Amino acid sequence: MKDFLIFIVLFGLGALGIYFNIQDKNKKESDTNDKIRNAIKANVSHPTKQTILTETNSAIVYDQENNHLFICDKGSIHNIKIDDIYQSEIVEDGQTISKVSRASQIAGSIIGGAIAGGIGAIIGGVSATRVKDEKISKMELRLVVNDVNNPIRKVEFFNAGDGLKIKKSSDEYKKRYNQILEWQKLMEVLIKQNENKSVSM
Repeated sequence: MKDFLIFIVLFGLGALGIYFNIQDKNKKESDTNDKIRNAIKANVSHPTKQTILTETNSAIVYDQENNHLFICDKGSIHNIKIDDIYQSEIVEDGQTISKVSRASQIAGSIIGGAIAGGIGAIIGGVSATRVKDEKISKMELRLVVNDVNNPIRKVEFFNAGDGLKIKKSSDEYKKRYNQILEWQKLMEVLIKQNENKSVSM
């Protein structure tokens, strides 16, 4: 009976600890979300498209009316004129899987160009089995901008944390990949528009 009571007490304390951890995590995520939304409100007049990434304390917003991009990256805030964007890349664990630049206008091959219940066409003909088992820890959109002192801007769409990885076949990966792919395609359109504008002038 004594052992049973000890078990009940320990179980209760464990459950209580889990509950408070969840509450603390939810509060931190809510506070982060509020800070990001307030930063967006203070810097963007007419958001056309936006993605808030609470888990990585990041956000990216496109303001078509004012022709600029707003990036919030772990508290650092950047307002970028669309005309000042020279290149955009999707980078996974340091490896570029898609790139579009103002100079070449040749978009790199996109892994999973048509994700529909699977990972689509893969660069270099990698087998579906390998893709299913492949894991990553970090995914980011990397921009090269017209700034001599700080030419690279990053938006972290996913970060599993130190030593952790997720499978590319997971729902979490597909969700984040679809988000970053939408932004990469938007960057491709905007860079192309600017190149055409420069040629016509």
